[in-house]
Amino acid sequence: MRDSGEFEAMPKKEALLIGRELAKLERNLIGIRNMESQPDAVFILDTKKEAIAVTEANKLGIPIIAVVDTNCDPDEIGFPIPGNDDAIRAGDLMSRIMADAVIEGRQIAAQKNLIIEQRTEEEEAEHVAQQAAARDAAAKQAAERESRVAAAKEQAAAAEAPPTPTEAPPPAAVAEAAVAAVVAETEAPVAEAEVESATEAPEPAESEAALASDSAPTEEFQEGGS
Repeated sequence: MRDSGEFEAMPKKEALLIGRELAKLERNLIGIRNMESQPDAVFILDTKKEAIAVTEANKLGIPIIAVVDTNCDPDEIGFPIPGNDDAIRAGDLMSRIMADAVIEGRQIAAQKNLIIEQRTEEEEAEHVAQQAAARDAAAKQAAERESRVAAAKEQAAAAEAPPTPTEAPPPAAVAEAAVAAVVAETEAPVAEAEVESATEAPEPAESEAALASDSAPTEEFQEGGS
């Protein structure tokens, strides 16, 4: 209507209202105006504000790459990027990095397709064989690593296992050992007492000398008193 000149034939107010609606549609939908198929992925800033886009992408099964803030639900996002989705500079940085990554990925894919197209059948078969050999080697290394880990776990479990209990002696032997221990404990104080009495007992000569020395002062006292 604008390009055909119908705006000029309309009243000024009506043309202004339709012009504002046109500007809003261009601002919100200009990115998908020439889209011929569904996108392989979508990049979203502020998933809470763009909840409709998140819902539509999940319904269509389109992977979502989004910057997730603390007020967003990361369960709805396939590839969340923790970050601030409210800052203008952060949004510009994230958008520029994603755009550069898309361009670089397209260039890499184009080069890879060009290389594949330039290969002959023999080279392609050799490349497939090399890839299969690499996968087999990787699987073998993974199996060896798992076996080593399992062996290490078994050794650790064996080292931590409690020792096997030894055979318990018969009850009769236990009873005899207990009786012998009790007898030894009772005989030991008696033997020690006998040894102490033997060492402390004075000899006969020493006892007589001690008695004589004890009786001497009494005789002198009697003589002096008489």
